[in-house]
Amino acid sequence: MKKIALLVLLAVAAAATAQAAAAPKSPKAKPPRPPQVTTGSATSIGQTAATLNGSVNPRGLATAYHFDYGRTTAYGHSTTTLSAGSGTTAKSVSARITGLAPGATYHFRLVASNSAGMTLGKDSHLATLPRLTISSKPNPIVYGSATAISGQLQAPNNAGRSIDLEANPYPYKGFVTVATTTTDALGRYSFASQRPPLNTRFRTTTANGPSVTSRTIREGVRIRISRHASDTTPAIGQRVRFTGFACPAHVGNVVLLQRRSSPGHWVTVKQTHLVQATASPGCANRSRYKVGIDIQRNGTFRTIAGADFDHLRGISRTIGIKVH
Repeated sequence: MKKIALLVLLAVAAAATAQAAAAPKSPKAKPPRPPQVTTGSATSIGQTAATLNGSVNPRGLATAYHFDYGRTTAYGHSTTTLSAGSGTTAKSVSARITGLAPGATYHFRLVASNSAGMTLGKDSHLATLPRLTISSKPNPIVYGSATAISGQLQAPNNAGRSIDLEANPYPYKGFVTVATTTTDALGRYSFASQRPPLNTRFRTTTANGPSVTSRTIREGVRIRISRHASDTTPAIGQRVRFTGFACPAHVGNVVLLQRRSSPGHWVTVKQTHLVQATASPGCANRSRYKVGIDIQRNGTFRTIAGADFDHLRGISRTIGIKVH
């Protein structure tokens, strides 16, 4: 009996061993791993801003990411740190950067980290668009006067570049090139003594190499108006006639005679209209005006010629009247 019981026990043990061997083994848990990172390309690149792109696989752990960027591979700047989640597949990420220099190269990389470690993406780079600035001084000008238009090409290799000045006078039917110059060692340019006869829009463009166009500026041109008083030291109550010429003519436009008030504001005291006048050596098409008032006290006067679409209003020099 003992022998039989022993045999039974051995058989049960063998069966249990076989069953344990046949049972599937549970897989070992994978150790946590740092995120997978891919630095992508930059998009929406402008003169001072760009969007950086990439992808992050968190590998099942809560993961944060940011972009490093700068003029060299030392970077020096980073975007705000954001969450990439805790998924197990790659997720597209991006960040908008601003305040960049025009016409410059920037390096960037994507960086992500989780509890298992940090991963640095490969370096990539972008080039911001060049910028061509423009300004005019003085602006506005009086008809017949000159203004200087200047600016700078902000881009690599900006020295010795040809710059075209384009003008589009009223009624603004299109730009035409009116002058060409060359940038200096710092990319600066200037067009001196520009005398637009009408209100005119200006812009500049690069004449060779990568095409860059400045913003458009508007140079206003005032009607040139003179003034003369028949007597600058009249008696109290005496009538004084104010006369002058306007160029270009703008016949029919209103002319205001204004007096400066004690607070410094200009107050209209009389008005008339421009009428055609004979040409002069300085103006082939001019007009004239005449207006009179009785002077009761000392004052400072000026005349204003009303604006039109092609010219801004004309403002004469002031003239002082002192009664006695």
